[in-house]
Amino acid sequence: PGYQGDRLSFDEVLSASGEVDPDAFATIGTQKVDNRAPAIKRTGDPMDVATMQNTYIAVRTDNGPAYTRGGHLSVDENGVLMLHNQPVTGRQGDIVLPAGHIEVDRQGNVRVDGVVRQQIQLVELDNADLLKKAGDSLFSYGGNPTRNPRASLQERSIPLSNVNAVSSMIELMKAQQQFSASQRVIDAYRQIDRQALSTGKVR
Repeated sequence: PGYQGDRLSFDEVLSASGEVDPDAFATIGTQKVDNRAPAIKRTGDPMDVATMQNTYIAVRTDNGPAYTRGGHLSVDENGVLMLHNQPVTGRQGDIVLPAGHIEVDRQGNVRVDGVVRQQIQLVELDNADLLKKAGDSLFSYGGNPTRNPRASLQERSIPLSNVNAVSSMIELMKAQQQFSASQRVIDAYRQIDRQALSTGKVR
């Protein structure tokens, strides 16, 4: 759950001087994580959580902090709260819980048998350019996450993919048109260059 797509754009590579480069070509200019909020599915499971807007749940990985839109929580043999096989980050590090019935509310408070034990760290990642996929619905962030005390999540729910087949097809068609237009411009420059070389004149 919580898969986020990518957005691509094409750039044309020409010489910095503005002169024709015979090896100019069109290439992928940017590949960014699509940071649009996904749809949310209500499951009724108290161990399911999903975030909204630009809010993410912080987890700890071997490579440092990572962030996720949500999913199904679990507890390992040491009582550590886990999400996507990574320890969930609380206000005081890993969230370690006693045995009992676990529930999470909208503020990220983790209750065991009705008693608040910890609070899930919710952060806002506002700059999609700094997001990178880290696998298994996880993301790394190249900036400083914003801790918003008013951030909330949707309990008993999971995030769905934010990829829409129809809109993705439209975006792909637009990208192909942009690529073709860039390639035609480059081909035109090459033709002018060949004509100039054949006549011995520079236009």
